[in-house]
Amino acid sequence: EITQACKDKMVCPYFKCREDAKDADLLLIPYDYLINPGTRESLGVSLQNSILVFDEGHNIEKSCEQAASFELRSTDLAAAMTEIDDAFSLLDEEPETCEEALGDLTVEQLMGHMNLLKRNLLNLEDSILTERLVKDTTTEKVMTKAPGSHILTIFSRSGSKGEGITSKDVKRIVPIVRKVVSVLTYSRDSTSSGGQNLDKLASLLTTLFTPDPSELDKNYQVLVYEESEENGAGRGTKRKAVDFFSDQTSTSAGEGKPRTLALWCFSCSVAMKQLEKLGVHSLIITSGTLSPIEGTLESFGVPFPVVLENKHVIDAQKQLWGGVLSSGPGGTVLDASFGQRDQPAYVRDLGRVLQLLAGFVPDGLLLAFHSYSQKEQVLRSWRESGIYDQIGSQKPIFDEPRNNHELQHTMEGYNRALGAKSSNGAILAAVCRGKLSEGIDFTDRQCRMVVMVGIPYPNRSDLRVILKQNFLDSNGKEGDGRSWYSREAIRAVNQTLGRVIRHRHDFGGVLLCDHRYAKENRLSPIARGLSAWMAPVMSVLPSCEVAIDACRKFFGKPSLLPSKPAPAPGPIEEERAKSGSATATATATATATATATATSTTSKTKAGRKSSSGSSNLVGHSGEVGSPATLSQLTAATLAKRNAAQGYGLG
Repeated sequence: EITQACKDKMVCPYFKCREDAKDADLLLIPYDYLINPGTRESLGVSLQNSILVFDEGHNIEKSCEQAASFELRSTDLAAAMTEIDDAFSLLDEEPETCEEALGDLTVEQLMGHMNLLKRNLLNLEDSILTERLVKDTTTEKVMTKAPGSHILTIFSRSGSKGEGITSKDVKRIVPIVRKVVSVLTYSRDSTSSGGQNLDKLASLLTTLFTPDPSELDKNYQVLVYEESEENGAGRGTKRKAVDFFSDQTSTSAGEGKPRTLALWCFSCSVAMKQLEKLGVHSLIITSGTLSPIEGTLESFGVPFPVVLENKHVIDAQKQLWGGVLSSGPGGTVLDASFGQRDQPAYVRDLGRVLQLLAGFVPDGLLLAFHSYSQKEQVLRSWRESGIYDQIGSQKPIFDEPRNNHELQHTMEGYNRALGAKSSNGAILAAVCRGKLSEGIDFTDRQCRMVVMVGIPYPNRSDLRVILKQNFLDSNGKEGDGRSWYSREAIRAVNQTLGRVIRHRHDFGGVLLCDHRYAKENRLSPIARGLSAWMAPVMSVLPSCEVAIDACRKFFGKPSLLPSKPAPAPGPIEEERAKSGSATATATATATATATATATSTTSKTKAGRKSSSGSSNLVGHSGEVGSPATLSQLTAATLAKRNAAQGYGLG
């Protein structure tokens, strides 16, 4: 609406909103705008005595760390110097177009500052090249790895091409960069970048010299590594006047190979404490998936004296079904770990589970994988074996694309399948932390069930993940790195499973298909991090047959398990029968009938299951085994009361 109104008045919507934001009482913006110091400064909005509400704050730890980190590639430096050359040309050829950008400086003065800045950048690239790279024992990668304060040494190191950059130089460099960017922006001739690389450099310098050196060592690590072919190719622009990395005097053992300088922050507290220093009155972080809350609070690095965990708006006992399935119909252990997820037996049994669910789960079913590569490998195997077509005969399968521009087409097809006449619904194969499991609101028919395949741990081979765990173990206590690693996984699970319930009248089921969610017939430690509203209905299911039957019951479908026959009369009943007593005969008959009724009823509910010893055990809603009792010891009235209390489902 704002965009259209501004267009009608021939006003730029962006600058209109940016100007109005300074006087607004309520400002709605992406929270990355407030966390990033450069973006926050450009808004021109005072946070003094403000109340900040970070909605959907489950990703705020990652956002804070990324905002306080930076990576400077060789191509970034090359592009920044190209922009300086572009500005030189514009000032020389079209000085009249740059008058507004110059401010109180003359053309000659600005050119002098630009020349000095370029020498600073030339010296910086040489300084990066002098860093000696060695094989790191933790990551098995060739790099320089040092405490955070080492970045100051790299920037301040002087050389034959110019002086280093220190904290006192930032006050000179940042305003000059702003003026150069203005020159490129005000020019009538468009440039390749408009100064975005120089602007990035100014933000990096602000980030670099903001913390105290001791804080750099406490919260940061410095890395210098050679760029891989895929990361370095095609990222920069051509360089004028100076050929990049052509200096033959470099002392680097890897001379001529582009490098990346990284300063990575591994603590959310850096950005949080910056907000505190700005005089913020209150900081509120909300999300439906902050669980497990204890570890999340520690990661913020600032005290939160008020913590609130609300109950869900639904009655989970009646509107949600959930379980952990450790093995498939063929008895194959469901294990999506890296070493097992490609096993044909596992992929086959996983497909059979989905085929069984597709036959009775109404409407939409969300099938969530750990990664795009895992999803693509499983779907490819199903196509080759014919399982894909068997599942598709029950519900068509739609595949989440990697590219954003294809997503709308996929969702349109999925929604058409759900809305078609005589439709049995559809299946949407998605990825945890992807576009569908994070940002799409699946309401009502769009998602009646979520099937979680595996555990979405962060990529173990990712350099940042390796260093994050090592950093936490080194700066905290042993095991902190592993705790963070597990917390990231279960938070992604909670976010994905949350797609199934979107309002107070919604209902659906969730199924975790991996044996690692269970341990000794109970929820495993990682599964105990499930959202508090969901955990009470989650139980470890003893077999695929039991799981399917329980899920069928929830959705109002008849049980497929055979009813158990009534037990044979015991010795007391036989003796009474022989005595010919009509009263005794009637009593025996009633007892047998009650026992048969109890057995039949229990076969359709989750109230009972067979133990390994063969005795019958009562199982509560959470899957905990109660005191043993044979069904014949329970009266029909007692069983009816128990089943009514533990019954659930909308069918």
